[in-house]
Amino acid sequence: MNPLAVVEADEGARVRVEARGFARRGNEASRRWAVAPTLRFESEHERYRWLENALGVWEGEFDAEAHRARYRAYLVKNRNGGPR
Repeated sequence: MNPLAVVEADEGARVRVEARGFARRGNEASRRWAVAPTLRFESEHERYRWLENALGVWEGEFDAEAHRARYRAYLVKNRNGGPR
């Protein structure tokens, strides 16, 4: 799975999010997919440019029957406590 998204902040800044990862089902008949990609960010806006050096991860599930997704995204912290 390699979805792309654009997040727009309140002030109109845009952050492009590219995900690369895997999705799997518990069995062939299941319509629920467990997903776990890494996230890469890009932004033209100075306030969010720091995200270009950050690594994110995303976990959750997609229910193909209900057309519903539930995900959580996290930034990976470096040893100093800040984003990578």
